[in-house]
Amino acid sequence: MKRTILTAILCTFLFSTALQAQDGGLSDTTHYKITHNVELPYKGGIDIKTVGYDTTVFKEQGGYDYVERYIPLLKHKEVSLVLIPMDEGDFAYRFYLYVIKNGRRVFGLYVEGEWYEHYNNKEYTSFELFKSGGGLYVTVTTVWDLHDYMGSGGTKTYRISDTGEIVEAEPSVMGYGSIEGTNTPQADTLLVAAVNDNTLIITETEEARLLCYFLLDAKGCTVDSMEFTTGRETIIHRKIRDWNGDGLQDIVETRKYQGQMFSAITDVVYSVVDNRFRRIFSIDTHELNCTTPDERDNGVVIRREYEQVKPNVFRVFEVEGYVRCGDNPDIPDNAEPFKIIGSRQYEATYEELLNRFGRQYDR
Repeated sequence: MKRTILTAILCTFLFSTALQAQDGGLSDTTHYKITHNVELPYKGGIDIKTVGYDTTVFKEQGGYDYVERYIPLLKHKEVSLVLIPMDEGDFAYRFYLYVIKNGRRVFGLYVEGEWYEHYNNKEYTSFELFKSGGGLYVTVTTVWDLHDYMGSGGTKTYRISDTGEIVEAEPSVMGYGSIEGTNTPQADTLLVAAVNDNTLIITETEEARLLCYFLLDAKGCTVDSMEFTTGRETIIHRKIRDWNGDGLQDIVETRKYQGQMFSAITDVVYSVVDNRFRRIFSIDTHELNCTTPDERDNGVVIRREYEQVKPNVFRVFEVEGYVRCGDNPDIPDNAEPFKIIGSRQYEATYEELLNRFGRQYDR
């Protein structure tokens, strides 16, 4: 049974879906105890070297004792939440958020940790747990050091229901205005602008830490939406303009992601055609990586400039060098390398740049 559950957890990671615990075996334990609730909003950021665990012991099939470590989080109405490390996986730093109802694990979701096949291109996942409108939500964000070749990057917000289910939340519930009969917080409207035949509304909900984009048709009905967490991301610059000379207005933004040991600045462009948002261009112009410093505590910085040379082709100028990391790097966005490792110039199509950069900003 234990092997079956671990296999299910691994498949959950690969396909980014919620895991529903099966009856019997490990799910039939009443030993998860919650003695106090963590303060919300709660961000993970678990240090596996210092974190403290509670433990529970129960019988596996065959009569063997099994000891499971967990981090108690809170009780909410009829359910409880705990974090459980994936102890028997290939990576020490991987945690699942489990919903406990009637003494059993009923749903689980991978929310924090790292995964990689190539050591210089890691995938990092983080989460934030919060309440909104009387409901309990979790936002999960996944980013890559370099290239999101698995398409797992991005941010999703899930609602934890009173029955213990983890379901993806609707954007309208999380951000745009108040919903009658609930305590959903009023979002701050950052922008209302005409974009081609549509109206663009951008709102930010401080409590939920979400930036929400809504596209309205001529009747005022929402025809498309997308959302991004603002926990670690900021918009440095935004302008509505005809970016590619096709006579239509586009949403042109410069975004910054700031992690503990990694940061990136990305130019990203969305078109608004046929009542839909569509990412048509993106490139990382600055990457700072101190996640794996060398023996001299040096990290890597990559800076890129680009220009369009043909209708579907860009020339990219790339410089890579060393920067000093330190214990807690606070390096400015315009940090220049103290030593150049290498430089190169290459050409890439729209499609190649879209596949390499910014896939976390698709939705």
